[in-house]
Parts: sequence; structure tokens; C-alpha cells
Amino acid sequence: RDFDPNRLLVCNLFPVLCVMHEKACLEQAGVFDESLTTHEDWDLWIRLSLLSDFLHIPKVTGEYSWREDGSTMSSGRKTDFLRTMEIIHAKYQHLLRDKPHLKQWQRRYVRELRQNLGLPAPEGEETETEPEELLREAQLALERHNWPVAEELLGRLSRCYPDILETHLTLSDVLTLQGKHQEAWEVLRTARRMAPDALPLLTRLGLNCRQRGDLNGALAAYTRAWHQNPQNPEILANLSSVCLELGLSWEALGYWREALRQEPGNAELWLGLAETARRLGDAGTLEEACHQAAQLNPGHPRLKDCCRDLTAADSAPPPSLSNAASASRPAASIIIPTFNNLELTQNCLESIRQHTPRELYELMVVDNGSTDGTRLLLERLAAMGEIKTIFHDANLGFARASNQGARAARGNYLVFLNNDTLVTPGWLEELLRIAEQDPEVAAVGAKLLYPDDTVQHAGVVVSSQRLVYHIYRGFHRDHPAVNKERPFRFLTAACLLVRREAFFAAGLFDEEFYNGFEDVDLCLKLARQGHKLVYNPKCVVYHLESQTPGRFDREEENSRLLLSRWQEHLIPDEDRYYEEDGIIFHVRRQGEEIVPLMYDGNENPFWREAAQLWERGDLEEAREFYLKALKFNPYDSRRWGIMAELAELLEEAGHHREAASYRRLLARHLHLPPSPDKRGLRQAAG
Repeated sequence: RDFDPNRLLVCNLFPVLCVMHEKACLEQAGVFDESLTTHEDWDLWIRLSLLSDFLHIPKVTGEYSWREDGSTMSSGRKTDFLRTMEIIHAKYQHLLRDKPHLKQWQRRYVRELRQNLGLPAPEGEETETEPEELLREAQLALERHNWPVAEELLGRLSRCYPDILETHLTLSDVLTLQGKHQEAWEVLRTARRMAPDALPLLTRLGLNCRQRGDLNGALAAYTRAWHQNPQNPEILANLSSVCLELGLSWEALGYWREALRQEPGNAELWLGLAETARRLGDAGTLEEACHQAAQLNPGHPRLKDCCRDLTAADSAPPPSLSNAASASRPAASIIIPTFNNLELTQNCLESIRQHTPRELYELMVVDNGSTDGTRLLLERLAAMGEIKTIFHDANLGFARASNQGARAARGNYLVFLNNDTLVTPGWLEELLRIAEQDPEVAAVGAKLLYPDDTVQHAGVVVSSQRLVYHIYRGFHRDHPAVNKERPFRFLTAACLLVRREAFFAAGLFDEEFYNGFEDVDLCLKLARQGHKLVYNPKCVVYHLESQTPGRFDREEENSRLLLSRWQEHLIPDEDRYYEEDGIIFHVRRQGEEIVPLMYDGNENPFWREAAQLWERGDLEEAREFYLKALKFNPYDSRRWGIMAELAELLEEAGHHREAASYRRLLARHLHLPPSPDKRGLRQAAG
């Protein structure tokens, strides 16, 4: 049984040999009370429980014998156990001021122990109505459908014992059955203060809000319930219905599909999907849903209404359940949030069309209130059947838009993609390849490049100062360190494939983050579930990073939120990658400026090629390779030598002004280790 601090106030729950704690806990809670001859461990557990909950590990870690022959402390000092129990009960009475039922349980426990020892009850002990007796009377009233009597008894019980959640929930049910929805709401509000995330409470709150016409409240309650149990078809169906009532048809469609993944043989769910598809004008989904519902329950009374828009031509025998699902479901759903930047969006969509096999994907675009003609473009493409769209009147941020796209998506994999990206041939196939070859992989990230072929993303790491950053940002695309397929704890969502079931099980993107760190939060949730995250350098996407207006408006707030949630999980891991890649990294302070410096053990092939071209007299081509050599690793300690050679080559080629600019840059860093002369550098490179 899991840890319960209330039960601990009644009796001891575990012997001393079952507990491990940090030594520092004793500095806060105090040590064993040496005045107690027994139960000194229980007394300490109570004091520790006031500081923190205990974690129950359901594993057998040892064995001990239990003897009743009086040869052990437990069996030989039973009377003393009773005495110290009464001392501890009295010692912590102040903790029971609002918990009268615990006082009752204490008295009952002591009474039973006295009876087992053959001891009389203390003089003057009063008998009280047991909570079980009230519950039995209430249960009888419920069985007889005597709602007023059940309401009165449960009301008494909830007032006497206000921290019993089940009593409040049953009372709210009785009030609901009598149509007293506002009174039921007040009872549920009281219950929410004691267990705000209890699943039975959240589902009742959702139902009560719908009954009172508070659809937004119902959506909030069912969403929290879904986060508690993301694979519950009943919760998903309730979410779908509320979304439909609110006019969020695409979100409703996504929830119906997720519910059907969990329970594909439920005709009611297929009919819900059919009704939603009918409202959206999605003829393909409507046909699929009606066929499946008819196959499962051909006499269902709702079937005729839901399928009235189907034509007689659609009367062919329905396909099998599994074939219908797979035939209509693409491998991946590409989800792109947009907010203005019409030209970037056009280019992104065109690159997908050119470089991605059409049978592999569906394209979902969620527009956050664009005002620059983006909406007209998306409406035209949707009318042509090239994309599906969701439109908002305001910018709701990346997380909210991506979640809505995910709920409406049908693919087995979800690919989140920024609209300021350009994909390249084979990009999607490479993301899918990694996910398909290892079922433990939940997310796959891409190599993201700036337009000048330097790296924007090749994995995300945590520094020794617990800062989350893109490792190897600014390196050339051909550096060996950015071309290794390997696991990372964090990947950017600018281009990220996520296994659909894992995404929903993790609770989607957390919408409290607004355009920042929602991807880091998601990666941590996926890792907590035991999934792998893999960076694949063969998936190459160009990224015009952070072109969306307002991208950094809440950067500090997002950072604080991430630290409040995950600070203890942000464990530095940058050194692992630097060591693996033959790079020594440290930071040097130069006046007020902090200068990163790397000693890179990887050969710079551009430097070698530049030196060889110079030797052959091809100065212009050599110049281009020297510029590439500077980009190979922009923090490499060798860059000053490369720059010195480049300046001399530029002088020789007649580019005097450009050469002077490099010499001035070198002059500012003369305090760094001196570079060898031109001849030595060229020999080293050659």
C-alpha cells in the first residue's frame, strides 16, 4: 500500500529496517526520541512526514522473521507498545484538528489492541457513531434510490469528516441525480481543495460543468483528466464532445481518433467521429466512420442521421477494421504553425512538395491569426486538397497550435516543423527510418543549417552552469562532430518527429510555455517514460531561425518555468559529447568579453585544401576554402593561424582592404598563443 500520512497518524506503517533517508533529514526533523521505549521509529516517521512524503518502492529488499513466542521486541513488549501508542496519539493531537475521523480511527485501533491484550477499556470512554455506520445507512438509501435521505446522511458525513474524498464525490452524484447541479458544483469545489488532480473528481467536474453550460470549464477539467490518463477512451470521448460543442471541430476529430486507437470496436466512438467529420465536410473520414459503425452495430439509432450525407454510391461492403484504419492513415502528419511571414511559408510548403513522397504524409497547417495574406494562401491550398488547415483569430503560440494540429492529425508519427524552414531530399524518409528501426525511439531530430551551411542544431545539451544550449552551433555542416547519429536528451522542435502514442502519453506540449522551451519540457517527459531521443544528421533542413515576430517576448518567463519544473533533471552533459568528439572546450575572459575557445582534434580538411590551392597559384579558389576553414569550427584555437594565412593570401591577390580587416582582428587577439609563420602553417595544413 502506498504511503498515506493520515494513516501514519493512526498506527505505524513500516518497521525501521524498511526506510532509507538522507542524513540531513535528521537535522530538520530531529533524532529518535530516547524517552520512548518502543515506537521510537514511528514517532520519527511522523516528524519526517511533516517535511516530505515517503516514496514506496514496491520491491522485496529483505526478509525478517515474525515470532509470537515473546522472544522478540514486537512479541515480548505488547503492553508497552500500547502505552507508547497512546503517548504518540496524544503528542500529535494538534495535527487532527480538522480530521475528526482520524481521532475516531485512533480510538478504535487502541480499543482493538486493548481487547487483543485482554485489557479493559478506560473508564468514561464514550461511544461514537462510526463512519462505517453512516456509510452503511447512506448505502442503503442509495440502493433504494432514496436520494433525499442519502443526501442528508452523506452531507453529515462530509461535514464530520471533511477530508474523505469519496464522501464528497458520492454526495455530488446524489445531488446530480436530483438535478441540483449548482449544489453539486459547490461540493466538488470543496473536494478539489483536498485532491485537485484526482481522476474521479476531474471527470465529475467535467460533467457538472457541461450540465451547467460552462463548456470552457468542462474542457479544462476533461483536459486535466486526460493528462492523468491519456489512454482512457471515455475521457477522450468526453473531450471530443466538448470540443465539438465549442466549435473546435478539428480538435474533436483528433480526440475521436485517439479514442478509437484505444477502443476500435466501440460503435459510439465511430459515430462521434462521423458526426464531427460531417460538420467538417471531411467526406473520406465520414465514409470510413459510417462503414465501421454499421459493421459493428447496423441497427444503431444514430447511424442513419450520421450517415445521411453519404450517397448511394458509397454502399460498397465496408473494409475490415484494421485495413480501413491503415489505408486511411499516412505514415506521418507534418504539423506547421504559422503567423505571418507569407513568403517563408510558401517556400517551406513548396520545399515539402518537391522533396517528400506524397504517399508518406499529410500536411496540417495551424494559422495563428496571420494578417499578411497567409490565410488566403492556406485556404487556396486547402481547397485544392493539398493541406488541412486550422485557423485562429489570435496568436496562441507554438505549443497550442502544435497540440491542435496533433489532435487533428491521423499519422502514426507527428512531425513538428517551423514555417521558416526548407527541407531537402530524403529528410522525412531519414526521420522515419530511425523511428521504424527501434521501437524504443520516441523522437528523432534533424541537422538544421543556416543558409550559409553552418549548423543551427545538431543536438541540445546542458552546460556546467545548467544552461540549455545547441551544441556545435555555428560549425560547418561537414564537421565530424555534427555528422554522428546518436542519442541526445534534448532535441529542438523546429524539426522533430515524435511517435504519436508517446506524444499523447507525455501530455503533448505544455501550453504554459509560450514560444520557448516547450520542446525541452517535452523531451524530459519522453525521457521520464523511458524513451530514446536520437539525432539523425542525414535529415538535413535549412532553418531561418526565429523569424516569427514576438519569438523571444517571454524568454525569461519560459526559462523560469523550465527551472521550476525540471531544475534537478538539468544535469550537465556537454563534456560527454566534447570528449567523444575529440574537442577540449573552455571559456576565456578577455576584458569584459567572454571568449569560447576549443582545441579541436579533428583535421580541418578545408585548411589543407586551401593551402594546396595556394601552392598551385589558384588564389581565388584558395580564398574560398580558407573562408570555409574558418567556419569549420569558429571557436577552434587554430583559427588565428588560418586567419593569418588568409590575410597574407588576400594581400598577394590584391584584396588589400579585406586583408587589413583580418589583420586588425588578429591584432586584437595578440595576447593569445602566437601563430607560426606562414610557411609553417602551410606546411602543417599541407
